Amino acid sequence: MASYAGNPNGMNFGASLFLSMFMDAIGSHNRYWVGSLDQNALHYVAEKMYGHPFVTLQLDLDACASVLLIGANPAVSGMCWIGYNADGWQRLLTRLAADLTRIFIADPRRTESARKAAVHLQTRPDSD
Repeated sequence: MASYAGNPNGMNFGASLFLSMFMDAIGSHNRYWVGSLDQNALHYVAEKMYGHPFVTLQLDLDACASVLLIGANPAVSGMCWIGYNADGWQRLLTRLAADLTRIFIADPRRTESARKAAVHLQTRPDSD
């Protein structure tokens, strides 16, 4: 038996506690989370480039000329790298309105963020 938890579980203390206690009760040490799949490459590259797997650089929102988002919707998600910067999405939109940056989004859905992008590359799943 194994467990797999995503980000919502990490934001809910009760759910995290229950899952941990449940897995302990059944004697399983097979615990996986979303980072097992989507963050290992980030940590590998950080280790090779900066000497430590947990070094992450933050986007310089106030100086970037272009931003490429792939499958992201920071207008509603508050995604981590923008969320670490106070009012990150709003700061990007302010720069966009002043014609200081361009936002490019690759996403099959026309999301709230895609509607604000200079370019929305509407990819087609299983074909692009």
